[in-house]
Amino acid sequence: MIRKWLRWVLLLILVGLIFSQVKLDTSIYKTDENQLEISFPRWQKQYPWIYLKWSPDEKQKTKFWIRLPFQAPRKVESLKKY
Repeated sequence: MIRKWLRWVLLLILVGLIFSQVKLDTSIYKTDENQLEISFPRWQKQYPWIYLKWSPDEKQKTKFWIRLPFQAPRKVESLKKY
């Protein structure tokens, strides 16, 4: 039972990542340039339903939100570069 549940959860995470836009910036020398941005779904670049921006730098805060259908859309500026 648990193996079946775990398999479905991992499959849903994999499908979610396939339909997401992932932006990964890395730097060996500066930690403030390292960051990860995930926007779901891929076809809604400016107004995503789920958005996560994470950086190991202590100066930048982690941004995360889930937009429900009745909420006003939030515009994302940094993912427009693609």
